[in-house]
Amino acid sequence: VFGEKPYSAISLGFSGDRTEHVIWRIIKGGELDGYSAKAVVLMIGTNNTGHLPLEKESPSDTFQGLARIIALIRPKQPQAVIVLNAIFPRGETIDDHHRRRNDQVNRLIKPLADGKNVLWCDINDSFVDADGKLNLEIFKDRLHPGAPGYVVWAECVKPYIDWALSDRTAPAPQARFSKYMQKADAIAK
Repeated sequence: VFGEKPYSAISLGFSGDRTEHVIWRIIKGGELDGYSAKAVVLMIGTNNTGHLPLEKESPSDTFQGLARIIALIRPKQPQAVIVLNAIFPRGETIDDHHRRRNDQVNRLIKPLADGKNVLWCDINDSFVDADGKLNLEIFKDRLHPGAPGYVVWAECVKPYIDWALSDRTAPAPQARFSKYMQKADAIAK
């Protein structure tokens, strides 16, 4: 979708990426140097919460990595709108321990969005049913979206990218917290 005009997208995501890998590539690898992006779509963190035990990577640790990435993007791409995606649901049910960790990180990172330079994009409702159960047609391995999931993601993130490509005089797409997260919050209490 984003490889055709008026878009000219590059993908800088890599399998197994954690926040520290992105930080290294921005600082040492020059990943954001030499061009001027209008939008940066950021979704990272599930590998931090999924590959390391809670004692070695708390939701706060993952949050700090994401906050650092945003702080590093801003001076490298000051003109770009950062579209901060909620970490996608992980695990089949709402009480899966990996899902709960991702949900905790999402609660922490949402306030990083200011509604102008950093936009919050939570599309997790698109991946779960009314009870928060993951759509296994989209996430066959309960972690990675398949081709249908990428179509859903592209359709949902497109208004944010279109706004970033516009003159930005219209209101930005509204930041929201998914109904799924409202249910997860109620269960967590």
